[in-house]
Amino acid sequence: MQNNSKIELKDNLFLVVGELDFTTIRELWRASLPLLAHEKNLNFDFIHVGASNSAGLALMLEWMKYAKRENKKIHFANIPAQLQAIIEVSGIEKMLDLA
Repeated sequence: MQNNSKIELKDNLFLVVGELDFTTIRELWRASLPLLAHEKNLNFDFIHVGASNSAGLALMLEWMKYAKRENKKIHFANIPAQLQAIIEVSGIEKMLDLA
């Protein structure tokens, strides 16, 4: 992955690290799949995310679709300001359960 972006599972928490952009999300998605399969609750923490653009939102939506398909609960925490602004402009806070 470029920019040292990665996802890791630590204490039942998915830590997303690095930048979320069009060069990193595809590999983050692929890297997350084996980790997601073994957890009932998908708790993502973005505390270590630097910059993000709409690609970060696309990744979040893919994780939501996965959770719905697999009947898993999902939660997002510490969303970076850039990504939060995109979510607000898109009007999807409720869909992401962030309202």
